[in-house]
Amino acid sequence: MWESIRLTSHRGNSVGRIFTFALAALLATFLWVLLASPMAHAADASWNNDNVVYSGQTFTKQTADGTRPPTLSKGTTYYRNMGNVDGNGNSTIGVIYFSGNPTSATSGTYFTFQLNSSAQPSGKSADKKITIGTQVTIPTGTASWSGVDILYDGHTYTGKDGGPRISTGSNPDLTSGMKYYQYNEAPNGNGVSTIHVLYFDASTDPTTATSVDYKTYTLDANLQWSNPSAIRTVSILTVVKSPSSTDGQTSESTCKIDGIGWIVCPVSNFLAKGMDSIFDVLKGFLVVTPLTTNTGSLYKAWSVMRNFANVAFVIAFIVIIYSQLTGLGISNYGIKKLLPRLIISAVLVNVSYWVCAIAVDLSNITGSSLQGLLVSLRDQLNGPNTNSLGSWQSITGFLLAGGTAAAATMVGGGILVVTVGASLPAAIILLLPLLLTVLLAALVALIVLAARQAVIVLLIIVAPLAFVAYLLPNTEKWFDKWKDTFVTLLIFFPLFALIFGGSQLASFLIIQTSHDINIILLGMFIQVAPLVVTPLLIKFSGSVVSRIAGVVNNPNKGFIDRAKKWSRDQSELMAARNMGRGDPVRRRQVFRRFALGMDEMRRGQDDQKAAYTAQSDARWAGTQAYSDINQIAREASERKHINESHSEVRFENAKNVHGVLHDMEIEARDVKLQLENAKATGDIHWEQNHDPLIIERKLEARTSADTLARLKATDDASYEEFKAGHLGAHPATANVARMLHQNQHDVEDTAIQAMRSASAKRVQQENLTTAIAADMDQNSTVAARQYAQLIRRTAGGIQGHDGAQRALAQALSDQNRARQDTITNADAIIQHSNLSAEETLRIAENISVKNITVTDDIREAAIKRVGANGVMPHIDELLTHLDMSPTGNENFRKAFVESMRGNSGRQKYIGYGLLDQMTQGIPGGVNQATVDSWVEKMLTDGKLSARELSSQDRDTLVRINEAIARLPRNPALNSALGALRTEIGDLRGNAQLWNATGERKDVIETMERII
Repeated sequence: MWESIRLTSHRGNSVGRIFTFALAALLATFLWVLLASPMAHAADASWNNDNVVYSGQTFTKQTADGTRPPTLSKGTTYYRNMGNVDGNGNSTIGVIYFSGNPTSATSGTYFTFQLNSSAQPSGKSADKKITIGTQVTIPTGTASWSGVDILYDGHTYTGKDGGPRISTGSNPDLTSGMKYYQYNEAPNGNGVSTIHVLYFDASTDPTTATSVDYKTYTLDANLQWSNPSAIRTVSILTVVKSPSSTDGQTSESTCKIDGIGWIVCPVSNFLAKGMDSIFDVLKGFLVVTPLTTNTGSLYKAWSVMRNFANVAFVIAFIVIIYSQLTGLGISNYGIKKLLPRLIISAVLVNVSYWVCAIAVDLSNITGSSLQGLLVSLRDQLNGPNTNSLGSWQSITGFLLAGGTAAAATMVGGGILVVTVGASLPAAIILLLPLLLTVLLAALVALIVLAARQAVIVLLIIVAPLAFVAYLLPNTEKWFDKWKDTFVTLLIFFPLFALIFGGSQLASFLIIQTSHDINIILLGMFIQVAPLVVTPLLIKFSGSVVSRIAGVVNNPNKGFIDRAKKWSRDQSELMAARNMGRGDPVRRRQVFRRFALGMDEMRRGQDDQKAAYTAQSDARWAGTQAYSDINQIAREASERKHINESHSEVRFENAKNVHGVLHDMEIEARDVKLQLENAKATGDIHWEQNHDPLIIERKLEARTSADTLARLKATDDASYEEFKAGHLGAHPATANVARMLHQNQHDVEDTAIQAMRSASAKRVQQENLTTAIAADMDQNSTVAARQYAQLIRRTAGGIQGHDGAQRALAQALSDQNRARQDTITNADAIIQHSNLSAEETLRIAENISVKNITVTDDIREAAIKRVGANGVMPHIDELLTHLDMSPTGNENFRKAFVESMRGNSGRQKYIGYGLLDQMTQGIPGGVNQATVDSWVEKMLTDGKLSARELSSQDRDTLVRINEAIARLPRNPALNSALGALRTEIGDLRGNAQLWNATGERKDVIETMERII
């Protein structure tokens, strides 16, 4: 072989090329024969018990009546599939029949006919010959008892109510009174299943019988039995009698637990019985069924995979032949590396079934041998309790019966020698948890072992594809995964047998050497302890394989992996070099052109995927869901920042306490100072360097930096002038004019969009604040209040009530800030319009002037201007025009109150208490009578002193005089007016204050005359 490969390396050697062509053609022909042969002889139909499966449909056994099916004589055995019924009641019936014995036939005849709604046949199709594998014989063997059930061929046949089922005579071949046990297979897609039956004569006691009859039936979707198979006689072991009763005597109660024994005893017996049955089932999952080359489904499935694998080899050989004949494609060096692997893989693919069979046999032989060795070692031992505890059911019955030996099932006549007494209650308490633990562990182990069997079968089926994957370096990892998984699952059986056998041996020794029932229970648990760790054993099996493989194939030291890594690196290097070549692709370089195309397609797909992902991210960022999630993430990030800051504060505080951190802090700061001093010393030396060349370079660097800054500043200024419409040094070309127009439009549109955004944000803020503060509004609905509390709690996060209050405060603060910004902008409009005080008052009263559209924002700004800077008559007029009642515009009231609070010269009768009332709303609003009442309250409270009189403006004093003239007299008011007269007298007596009143003297004198 190696000489043949050496000949292929001489591209110019004609003999070598001819030899290579002939060798490749021979191998291709051989593989094609292997591919075509199994496909030509694959069977069309197969047996499923007594049914035939063809084209995925199940055909059941029937007998022809001479009319249906057509052309079949009366009494002929055939197999029928009813098909589907259409809307008119017509159906298509499929028929398969055989010329000889169906169970040994290898071919049959298939045809269809139509059956109308009147059950009349018509429209028979042409006959079609089909092949079928011979029927698999149902294995025979010995049945045995498991409690009240029968075990046969790995399956449990159940009776009814603790005894056998009694036939009513309605099922075929089972006369009335017959006793039988049955096992049901899972139904197929049509609801049809197979029932396996073990039955006895009506006069036979099943527990004493030495044989039983076996038969199978078909159970259709309507629960009707049909198609009974031939009868087979099966041997059965008799039940071993318990010495719990003797002739003529009744045994004592088997449950000695008082109080709750009615539930503990049945549950314990049920769990113990289930434990023994499941343990028997688990035994069948350890041994993998040996592989055979018959017409079984496993071999057929493997054959299909093998055919697919052989197609790949045929293609590979054709490519090699083409490359050798044309000089294109795979290089000579590549063929030298590929051909040995190709030949080895081709052989292994076609013998992979037998390779797997050998591996399965080795696993079964090794596991069985280890188990047998440990079992034989256990059988050679002897002790006082030998054979006395046959099962969990036996020891459970012993404990529940109060420790009486007569209640336990004896095996082999052994005698149970234990010490019960005070240990019995503790053992009963320990029993139920042990049974539950062991039963659950057994169920888990059953699932794991069943999955192991299924995975092994799948790995055997795909074995040809796994060996194909071994062919190329890029796919060899799949072969390694298949190999590791297959070996791991097979090595599990020997490992489990070793550990389980050792546990049984240890358990046996504990039981035989102990007389305490609690120790015996623990020994029983040790016997099945490996079931608890079954999943871990599978994982440990893989680690054992990995350790063994690592000795030879260590990724860092093993010569196999190092050689593979070097080969892979060289291959990737050559591929990258070829992809990066800049020379043009020639016509003959077919594979290079193909590789470049594939690379471009891969890169294009990656870039398109990235672009589409970016678009998807952008779309997602615009959704409400993203906004909600982003808010939560930002809040969590802020909370994390706060917590990290707390942690940092704690760490920094720890540095101030004498200890390790304090010393480290001092050392770190000292090192930092040393570093800074070293850098400063270096900078000093650098700055003190007066070398002419260095000085010149320093000047050059600074000059260049200043020049760059100047140019950048000039460019920025020119661009800003350009945006303002000034061309400057820019050429006055059509393109520049177009850019100027476009730029101005963009600047304007950008500002407009910013205003839109601000407006939208304000509405959003108002909506959020309205929602979050809805429960503070008495006019809100119940649903709105509940929703407000919910979103406040959500926004508050982990801080609970405090966080919710903080969220509310933040929302209100943001809303107020946004409103103040809006009012400020509206005030700018008023200021820009250069309105007089009278015009501002008109806008505050909702009257438009100078074509200004009066909106709520404009009006609120005007109200604030009047309240803060307006004259007293304007303020009084505004008070009477504004709706100051609680139902009026709250924002207008607040704007007026806020401006009045800042007005130091406001009317004396409008105090802070009255402003607070205005904020809440004054019932009935404000009119002349209301203002008069304010003046009266000011007088009766004595707030108008001589000094206050001298500081009030003329308009306010006039308004007070008018109110005094209108107010009706009462004792309190008369007293207040007398006090006011005294204050006026004091004002006249104080020359400084009286001279300060100036032109207001006449108004004060008028006030003196009125009172």
